[in-house]
Amino acid sequence: MQDRLVHNDRDRKYHDVIAVEYEKLVNQPRSYMNSLLFEPLFNERFRRVGKVLDLGCGTGQMVFRLHERFQPESITAVDHSAGMLKSLENEAKQNGITVNTVHGELIDFINHAVDHYDLITCVGVLHHLKKEDVVTLLTRARELLAADGRLLVAEPIDN
Repeated sequence: MQDRLVHNDRDRKYHDVIAVEYEKLVNQPRSYMNSLLFEPLFNERFRRVGKVLDLGCGTGQMVFRLHERFQPESITAVDHSAGMLKSLENEAKQNGITVNTVHGELIDFINHAVDHYDLITCVGVLHHLKKEDVVTLLTRARELLAADGRLLVAEPIDN
């Protein structure tokens, strides 16, 4: 437990520091490839999305992508970095998008969550977690899906 707290604290501090530049340095260069990657999610078969949960939302790249495509009833975005959430909140406000942001550790959030979601996304997050937390996160995410819900997990890979 203590090991996880130390790891999470270092990771959170890093993301707080890089938050201001994250969009420009990380998300924008990957924008085209991410569009290709997530295109199958946006096909005709998967039209209706009421409630969305984005785990490890960062600056909100998936939040904005999902809002544009589905215009869901609600979006809950969870991240441990206050800096990342502030960036997301500023962008959402500028674009008139309502997002329920939750500042906290993903494992704590997911272990206490009770709502069910039509779509849960976890993009570029698992590599930040310890192995046992990955299992917990994926197990709980599956339990929080609505009857016909979808879970989207994507991780960067090294060539």
